[in-house]
Amino acid sequence: MKMKKILSIILTAAIILTTACSDNNTSSVNAQNSNVSKTESNTTSSTDSSSETSQNIVTEAPAENTPNRVDDTLPQCEPANKCIMCYQDGSIMKSVDGYYYSTSYTTFNGEFTGNYVLSYYDVKSGKSIPLCSKPECMHDGNQFCVATSHIREVSFGESWDALYNGYIYRLAQLNNEMDESGGSTREYVLYRSDLQGNERSFIAKLYDPIIKNGDGTITFLSDAIFHLGKLFYTMNGDSETVGELYVLDLESGKRKQIIIPENKDGIERTDNDIFSITADGDYLYFAVMDEKKKGDDVIYDKTTLYRYNIKSGEIITVSALPDIYSSFTVNNGIVYYITVDRANNTFSLYSYDIENDKTTALEENVQQGYLEGKHISESNRVKVYTDRQYLYISTCGDYQYKRENSHQYETDFYVYSLDGKKLLHGLKGLPTDIPEWSFIFRALDGHIYLDFDSYTPKGETDNLSGVYTIKTEELINGSTEWTKLYNSGR
Repeated sequence: MKMKKILSIILTAAIILTTACSDNNTSSVNAQNSNVSKTESNTTSSTDSSSETSQNIVTEAPAENTPNRVDDTLPQCEPANKCIMCYQDGSIMKSVDGYYYSTSYTTFNGEFTGNYVLSYYDVKSGKSIPLCSKPECMHDGNQFCVATSHIREVSFGESWDALYNGYIYRLAQLNNEMDESGGSTREYVLYRSDLQGNERSFIAKLYDPIIKNGDGTITFLSDAIFHLGKLFYTMNGDSETVGELYVLDLESGKRKQIIIPENKDGIERTDNDIFSITADGDYLYFAVMDEKKKGDDVIYDKTTLYRYNIKSGEIITVSALPDIYSSFTVNNGIVYYITVDRANNTFSLYSYDIENDKTTALEENVQQGYLEGKHISESNRVKVYTDRQYLYISTCGDYQYKRENSHQYETDFYVYSLDGKKLLHGLKGLPTDIPEWSFIFRALDGHIYLDFDSYTPKGETDNLSGVYTIKTEELINGSTEWTKLYNSGR
């Protein structure tokens, strides 16, 4: 078939992967810094899991955070381009000549195959095809189709995709069965596909089967990044649960839990989440928010930023940050973070150089008409990102939207240089003069990507939805010419 010939040509050209790796994969951070304190306790139990079979192989591991084998030549994470779990959406998966993405798919005979179908978009031809090299494949969910073989497993679950080190990784929540009490079992797994659509393989279970209780308590996969040959991910809960952090080696499929230090203020962690994990050089960074209430009154409220040395297993506390902040990101040993004055609807941007123990105010008291919240856990918080070339600030988080007959969040957008110079305010050239729309933000390799949805009424042709991109430098210099790529079908 003609389409199969196109697939062979396009996917062969797409083998070479463009990544947002830093040339410096080693950290220059001084762990003896006066504002970075070593934790007193790292002890608890952990498990290892193997992908040799479809069942976890669980072995006992030392009751401490142990060192990891790390290959510094492997890519670093792309901090502004990671999977966004709360919106069931993957990252921008860019190759030399096109993009891989996940979408819904209808076969050529008009039969709806399902969602989360892996596809490839070729920039030159403007064509998209399922990521499958099997001749005459119907792309109907059969076990030999790389693009759709997972559908029967996750059609009622969720999945998120990321391109890392020459493979597409899929984090998937498998279909679950309800029990008599109204509870169900959740299971998260990791698959890997090659870039030509030849093969999909099972890597590991990400978590032992999770029981969803009849009372509504849920444990869920909430954040994930790929870095130096590892997958780091968090498991959080929605009621009286303590978040957990894991590292999985992509080569061996073995996982282990990273033990989070106890709260130094003596507050027992019975209901907390881990937020906004990112990685930089030898370190994984993650924030834990602890809250304690007496009735409806909050009597303790604190966010702690930790830094985990991937090579040694040691965790330290970055104590220079304030107790409450809205978001953070890290590049080259510099922590960038946002604070919000909710009473006055202003935000401020700071940087903290860990090696030199220096905090710098990059921008203070930027006035807004309305800001939703100041805590790192709130979905509409003011969020700072980096693609290791620029800083991006969105006042409404990853997801921005406009709706008729609903509360309107004020959304604003800024671009700064890494030394804090404001380069851009506002996004221009987008089709946002329509009644309802939304977009999800990404940044990669000095480009902005917006997964735009126009919410076209049923029965009308949707010519606006799709992934739009523009080079950040060109946007800063006044260009409004966005390029429309594929439609993710979200």
